[in-house]
Amino acid sequence: MDTLTIIQVDARTVELDPATPTLFAEYAHECAIAGLPAPDPRWDTYEQLERVGALHCLAAYYGNDLIGFLGLVINENPHYGRLIAVVESYFVAAASRSTGAGLKLLRAAEEHA
Repeated sequence: MDTLTIIQVDARTVELDPATPTLFAEYAHECAIAGLPAPDPRWDTYEQLERVGALHCLAAYYGNDLIGFLGLVINENPHYGRLIAVVESYFVAAASRSTGAGLKLLRAAEEHA
């Protein structure tokens, strides 16, 4: 029986996963924001943010299959002088939402933050 796993990964792991093109196409279709272009991930920018400790990626796997992701940006807010965590992106494939991956990703992000 397959199990649901939430783990911290680097952006390159998400970029190179065979499920990413399909998952991101579904994300782009479902989460489109009027007035903004379709998402076009800048993997080099994600990696730069990781290098300075600002980006933290979480991935949801069902068995060996990537079914969801959450990008958490943690940085010092210059107005308040405090670290603040913001969810940059968060998505679970529609066919996998009954696994509880969305809530588990959110709880993992809260714990990480």
